[in-house]
Amino acid sequence: MASLRYDKSITAYPSEAGLSRRFTIDDEVTNDAVSALRVLARDEQVDPSRVYVLGHSLGGMMAPRIALRAEKTLAGVVLMAAPAESILDNGIQQTIYLASVRHTPEATLQAQLKSARDEQALLASHLHGPLPAEGYAGLPQSWWMSVHVYDQVTAAKALRVPMLIVQGGSDFQVSPRANFIRWQQAFPDDRRVTFKEYPGLSHLFAPAGNPPTPDDYAKPSSMDAQVIRDIARWINTHPAS
Repeated sequence: MASLRYDKSITAYPSEAGLSRRFTIDDEVTNDAVSALRVLARDEQVDPSRVYVLGHSLGGMMAPRIALRAEKTLAGVVLMAAPAESILDNGIQQTIYLASVRHTPEATLQAQLKSARDEQALLASHLHGPLPAEGYAGLPQSWWMSVHVYDQVTAAKALRVPMLIVQGGSDFQVSPRANFIRWQQAFPDDRRVTFKEYPGLSHLFAPAGNPPTPDDYAKPSSMDAQVIRDIARWINTHPAS
């Protein structure tokens, strides 16, 4: 079993991405991933009929779109800690949760929530008009709009390949109660889709603290071995059709 990893364009060329008012989520994630799948399919060491795409977090959210654009060359899709709701809704939930564990002053919390909700309103009001020059959270409005109009659940429903959706039970970044449940509700009787939740694991599928906080990420840890075994077993039991 082999894997291909690479730096995203926003990592390799941060200044170009930040300056472009046309930069989208496809520029950051989708296009390079589709190109990477084509590279794998041409590699003599790789069986082109057994190529899978695995996405984590934002990558998991975009995995259905990547798969749709390369479905003819894919045997399956793995979504790890993938948001099922919008990025901004997910961010609002994170903000509220972290405020509760960090005892953030109410005024500070409300200012943070207002900023995110103002951005939601801005995107909704500019669906068919020119976007403001000023970006949000370090990214241009073109990026935010491209995410705003994307529905990952709808994209996943259009796929015909098997999917494995896994979730850490103690993930505060992508809450199981708001996201994993929505994935399950979207595919209640679909035998192509397999779900697995791991109690006590964080967004990184490592042991989470009690309560889970960003401090968990500073502790030396590894991805839980059972998660790796389950993904490998799923791939081996879902060969290309």
